[in-house]
Amino acid sequence: MIKFLKDEDGYKRKISVETLSELKAITAIPQLIETYKNEVSNDYWDIKQKIIESLGEIGDKSSVPFLLGELENNKEKFAYYVITSLGKIGDKSVVPQLVKLLKEDFYYITVYNALSRIGDESVIQILIDTLMAKWNILSFDSIEYARESFRELIKKSSFTTQIKYLSSK
Repeated sequence: MIKFLKDEDGYKRKISVETLSELKAITAIPQLIETYKNEVSNDYWDIKQKIIESLGEIGDKSSVPFLLGELENNKEKFAYYVITSLGKIGDKSVVPQLVKLLKEDFYYITVYNALSRIGDESVIQILIDTLMAKWNILSFDSIEYARESFRELIKKSSFTTQIKYLSSK
């Protein structure tokens, strides 16, 4: 499958990326990143998107530096996919960068979900404060999505943390 990442046919490259993602092929991460960097045609921008999603599905922390770089350099195009992938990977080292993004109106629900997936108890109060501050501008679906993400974070938390937040709020 890795050899098809260099194929001239964009469809074959895309299928290769999808297959490597399904296989959770950690050993293919360097080649996926190389393919992403070499993918210059706007005709196949979805291959870049699929590579970012695949890195999240594979879930290995070795792709975190690349994803953070893409978040910094290509925020407009791929931020949703990068943030979602970072959440799936679950590396707590990205929490400070994601917390900074909570202030940006466009990304906060995606960031909220990613932080909840990572499961770092240190962000619970930040997430509560963010949700309360944005409550009046969120759609019902966004609120429900955020609440479900928060519930998942609480479930992952220690019993002491669960008691603290469930009994005081």
